[in-house]
Amino acid sequence: MSGPEFAGKRGHHRNTSRRSSGLRGVLSRRLSVGSLHDSLEHSKESQSHLAECNRLIEELNYQTALFRDLLISVGNRHDSPEVRDKIKQVRRKCLDICSSVSHVLMPQIRSDVAEGIPVDSQHLVNLVSCTQLFFRELHKCKQLVSVNAMDMREFYENRPSSSGMAVLDKLVLWRPPHDYHQEELVSIDRDTETVRNLLAEMQEYMPKETNCKSLIEDNFVAFPTRQKGAFYRNIGDFCCLCKSNLS
Repeated sequence: MSGPEFAGKRGHHRNTSRRSSGLRGVLSRRLSVGSLHDSLEHSKESQSHLAECNRLIEELNYQTALFRDLLISVGNRHDSPEVRDKIKQVRRKCLDICSSVSHVLMPQIRSDVAEGIPVDSQHLVNLVSCTQLFFRELHKCKQLVSVNAMDMREFYENRPSSSGMAVLDKLVLWRPPHDYHQEELVSIDRDTETVRNLLAEMQEYMPKETNCKSLIEDNFVAFPTRQKGAFYRNIGDFCCLCKSNLS
């Protein structure tokens, strides 16, 4: 092979290598940009997910405080059918929020635990704290409603309704008396059991101390007197404090 032919082939090989290297570089840059884009999208989704959890927990804290505020009026001069109905509405709203935030937060925590990632979620701690406060108020609600029964039949049956069911009900010649008091007690028991199950699931994933005890007790938040100040400083805004609107 002559010198010019050899030089030409070597130059062609060098150009081909440069083009291959260039293509690999472009492809590598595109893949890295795509990975960065996916990472940013995942980060935005995660931030949105955490923001939604935070909003729901704050709403749960507020509604639990309102629930406790309303229970103060049971059995005193502020008590009325309107207050009892409001208690029922707020109780159901607290339960709905509890279920919603648990469904938003727990799948990711279960996934992390399955992959061997330690649980370190302040949202979970705040959620368990608020849920335990609500759980305690449900027990109080059951006791107060049991002792201070109120006839709600006239309130519910005379309340205006936009549906056609009220008209149909009036056409019925006889109906057995509706025991609204017993129905309310059964509803409270059902809600209490639902919250107990939610707490049991969440507490399985609570961070543990070195002595293998959960940071929050199985039933209620109970700390020695000297630790209470530190607990309320760490828990931040989730102290479930609400000024009474009924006084």
